[in-house]
Amino acid sequence: MSDPSQRIISHMNADHQLALIDYIVVYGGAEIGLFQESSVKLVKLDEKSFTIEYSLNTGEIVQYSLDWNDASESQHLKVESFKDIKDKLISMAKYAAAKQGYSAHRITKILLPDNIFGYGMYVTVITLFLNTVDPNLIPKYLGNDFIYGQIVKYIPTFVKKNIPFIFYLVTLIHVFEVMFVLVPKLKKYRVSTVQSFGWIVMNMFEGFNVYFRFNTLTKD
Repeated sequence: MSDPSQRIISHMNADHQLALIDYIVVYGGAEIGLFQESSVKLVKLDEKSFTIEYSLNTGEIVQYSLDWNDASESQHLKVESFKDIKDKLISMAKYAAAKQGYSAHRITKILLPDNIFGYGMYVTVITLFLNTVDPNLIPKYLGNDFIYGQIVKYIPTFVKKNIPFIFYLVTLIHVFEVMFVLVPKLKKYRVSTVQSFGWIVMNMFEGFNVYFRFNTLTKD
C-alpha cells in the first residue's frame, strides 16, 4: 500500500476510532448517543482536508469534512503535506478529548496486584471482615494452628480490641478514595463499566496500591 492517504486511513480506522469519534463530536457537533460509535470511520484524506463517515441511530449516513487548517488544536499546527498530518491528528485528538474532559488515551485492561503488599491487603481486609462478623470464627477453625498462633502473638492489643472499628475505618477510607480519586480517573480514561467495576473492587481491598498500577497504563 504505497498511497500515503490509504495508509493513514487504514491506521486510523484500525487503531484510533476513539479519536475519530472525538473529532466528529468536538469539531462536527455530533451528539454522543445519537450515532452508532462503531460505524465511525475515516473515508477520505488528503493534504487539504479529511472526511469521516458515520451512521445515525435513525439509519441515516452522515459525512463530515474538515479542512486541516480550520481544525483548532493547542499547537496550532499547519498541514502543508502528508508528513504534517500525523502530528496534526495527534494534537487534534488530545484537544478534542480534553474539550470533553477526557484523555485521548483509553484504558482498556485491568492490572492485578504485582507485589505481596497488594495480595496481603486482600487477606487483611477479609480477616478484618470475618472478625467483625464473628470474633470467634477464625479462632474456631485456626485456633490450634501453629502459624496462626505465632501471628496472633504479634498483633497489638489495641488492634485485637478494636477490629470492627478498624474494619469500618478502612472501608470508609477506601470508599472516599473510590469516589474522589479512582472514579474521576476511570471517567477521564473512559474505562468500560465492567472494567471500572473491577478497578473499584480492587480499590476497596488494596487502597492506594491500585493507583500505582492504574497510572502505569496512562500516557498523558
